[in-house]
Amino acid sequence: MAGLVTPVLFYPPNYSPYGSYASTVAQPYAPSYGNNLEIGYRLGQPSGKWSVEAIGFANFLSNLQVSATNGAGESLIGTAQSAHSRGMEATARWKPMDTLQFSAFLGLTYAAYDHFVFGGTDYNGKQMAGTPRSNFGFSGEWHPFPGWMVNASVVRRGHTTLYPSSAVQNAPYVLVDAQIEKRWAHWNVALYGHNLADAGYFTRGLSGGYVVAANPRQLGFRVGVNF
Repeated sequence: MAGLVTPVLFYPPNYSPYGSYASTVAQPYAPSYGNNLEIGYRLGQPSGKWSVEAIGFANFLSNLQVSATNGAGESLIGTAQSAHSRGMEATARWKPMDTLQFSAFLGLTYAAYDHFVFGGTDYNGKQMAGTPRSNFGFSGEWHPFPGWMVNASVVRRGHTTLYPSSAVQNAPYVLVDAQIEKRWAHWNVALYGHNLADAGYFTRGLSGGYVVAANPRQLGFRVGVNF
């Protein structure tokens, strides 16, 4: 049996959010928990003109409840005895003037199951679904006049596994977003664009090798009020 698996963390014992049948939901489960280690360093100018920051991390997960879809499309529950993730994140900010700021980031992550066998399939060492090994991007924010804001970002998402049996995978893609916003009193209006480069990628894997595609290029107008 092969299927899509998605981890969900930190549930109390004897509780499961998944299941199509009462007998399945009623099965007792050990508590899901994790231990996290983090170390980092930040360096910046006191006036806030620039800063750089780097953080390394490691997560160790046990009794991980996993939502699984089998070949018949049925939702089942598996328990990964252990899993882990490790990586680093780095960010940099530069503010050449009070109204303009540039940012950049880099993230490297490895997330995998250590001990997990489901439906006769061994997922030991397999990359967790939806966990890209690398992300990096750039963004800028400009306030040309009081109450006005213009921002844009370019982000590259790395390769992800949607179907851990390796049948369906997500290739790297680039997201380009932008927005122009005006705020005054309790009101705000904005013109925005999401996925302006019209990148094609998947948001979810299903049984039988099917996938759910992400939204294409979106352009919109938003009006809001704060009470």
